[in-house]
Amino acid sequence: MLGTSILAVDAVKYARENGAYTIVTDNLPVERSEAKRFADEILNVSTAETETLIAFCRERRVDGVFAGVSEFNLLQAQKISEALGLRFYFNREQWDRIEKKDQFKALCEANGVNVPKAFFVGTRADFDSFDPAGITFPVIVKPVDGCSSIGISICADRKELERAVKAAFEASGSGRALIEEYIDGHEFAVHYTICNGKAALASVDNRYSLAMHEGNVTTIPMGRVFPSYFKKLFLEKANQGLLSLCESIGLKVGIIFVQGMFDEKKQVFYAFEAGLRSAGEAPCRFLEKLTGQNQFYMLIDYILLGKTDYDLSREDPMLEGHCCALIAFGTPGGTVARIDGFEEALARHPEIVRYERRYSVGDTIPVGDTLKQIFLRFVIICRDRDDLARIIRDLNEELHAIDTEGQEMLRSLDPERIYRLS
Repeated sequence: MLGTSILAVDAVKYARENGAYTIVTDNLPVERSEAKRFADEILNVSTAETETLIAFCRERRVDGVFAGVSEFNLLQAQKISEALGLRFYFNREQWDRIEKKDQFKALCEANGVNVPKAFFVGTRADFDSFDPAGITFPVIVKPVDGCSSIGISICADRKELERAVKAAFEASGSGRALIEEYIDGHEFAVHYTICNGKAALASVDNRYSLAMHEGNVTTIPMGRVFPSYFKKLFLEKANQGLLSLCESIGLKVGIIFVQGMFDEKKQVFYAFEAGLRSAGEAPCRFLEKLTGQNQFYMLIDYILLGKTDYDLSREDPMLEGHCCALIAFGTPGGTVARIDGFEEALARHPEIVRYERRYSVGDTIPVGDTLKQIFLRFVIICRDRDDLARIIRDLNEELHAIDTEGQEMLRSLDPERIYRLS
């Protein structure tokens, strides 16, 4: 297991419970790498040390290499697996077709999935000779291969464009950026499970975002509520194209998440990016409790055994009538002096089935508008949106994080928003 990210601990526990000997590696101490606390063995080698890890795996006759949802570590796991002749759930070409925004747009178009209009895609040199006169503002500028909202900007005019493009090029590993039309609509995300080459919709949600700072800044996802208000319309208008897309890249097993915008006026769903992995919110953490099976464990079964008994027919994006949510608390940044109400809130709300607390007293959170602003996240299973609104309202009152200047650090979702599309 390469490092600790979302679901890494779940993977280690699952593998051990089913008879595997587990080794977790990274260059962090145990107190900063949670998966190490559950492993049979610890290796203190950075996940970036490819050749060292290949030699170690060969010497120890390792049968499978994996990671959580970290993009870097998943790519390293695939690279190491390929070098050792071990199974992995994707190859690099499949990864790029989903993760690289320009290739994903082309894949969408080939499968009849609506995408925002692209005005530019290319390198810094390409942009220097590009005439922006044909751009219709507002636009969104992104690194072609970025993640965690780093390097993404919304631009209202040409004056803002140069700054945004510079940030996108700097955040791109390949030095390429994308400028596309900004869709004014309601955010959504979907997860698909691929098993034995066939795809099924696992979840569809409304995504609720919040800005950590004033101005024209990238917003942070603070809530995902399942199933979506427009679930039936999505099944009617967008699901078939995305099923075809998922099956077109030749995976035997996999998880693909897609993010996009729903234009209510046009009644059109636009896909703008995707991942060949679970999203960081990891809805499988509540889906398992409702369906009795976990997509993530399917991947581990395939990597170690070459087979899985995962049953696609049990996927239920309607969640058996339940309302489920991933509710986050964010922060603009700062140094944590005190955290109040956390343990008490967990005790009061049995609907919280999992949680993440990413920062502790003494930690400094960078000032910014990326996913690093997420301080807490709760996984909730409840009856309906009324029940969820009550829980969010309670958490907003109970939870506090105070910085070293005595100011409240937490920003949270208005519970009334979950009665709307965004």
